[in-house]
Amino acid sequence: MGHWGHRIRIGDRFLGIFVPDDARGNRDAVRALAPGIIQRVRRPPVCFLLNDACDDVGQVASKAGLSRLPSRIVMFAHPNRAENGFAANKGSQASLLPGWWQTGDHRYDFVYAHVCNGASVLERGPWSAVFPRWVSYNMTVEVFLATGRAQEQWTLLGCELVQAAWESENVNALFSRVKGTYEMAMARVHDSYDPSGGDDITLAYLEKAIAALAVRTA
Repeated sequence: MGHWGHRIRIGDRFLGIFVPDDARGNRDAVRALAPGIIQRVRRPPVCFLLNDACDDVGQVASKAGLSRLPSRIVMFAHPNRAENGFAANKGSQASLLPGWWQTGDHRYDFVYAHVCNGASVLERGPWSAVFPRWVSYNMTVEVFLATGRAQEQWTLLGCELVQAAWESENVNALFSRVKGTYEMAMARVHDSYDPSGGDDITLAYLEKAIAALAVRTA
């Protein structure tokens, strides 16, 4: 079974969750990018679009086909207004708070939170007990989707960020891979530079995201 068996075992511990916020309307980059990213990511890892209300992360894991609670999380989402949790769409809970993620004495290896000001959320006391190790951002994460070229660039980046988390065995490796993923995306844009496709904006947003990266290693 070898390498494939290892992938299957790790796959049962890994979950990508995309949490749109319908209140954002056309400004919701999670809603815009999730279908393309989920379609392209090979299983495992498993990614799930959270459209409907779920009682907790265990219910999401079950719907996604995992046989156990995940210990490694990738989350594309938004902070709620108070920045004490993550906004959910109108068909779900108003916010995903620490209790939604915590079941008994379950422990997470790490979380990659692709969330604007995600560090502000995760640095709060209640969250440190749930996600003691994480990579996120300490400012707004901007995405440019106004051209077909830009949409392709950002969809590809999303896939590669999921893959970076999938390949990481610990949070330090995760931070390095996420940073490297952004740098490779910048190199790719430079290689085929096209200002008519919005590459100037894309490069600026990629550079800003790198500067905003934050990590907590517990």
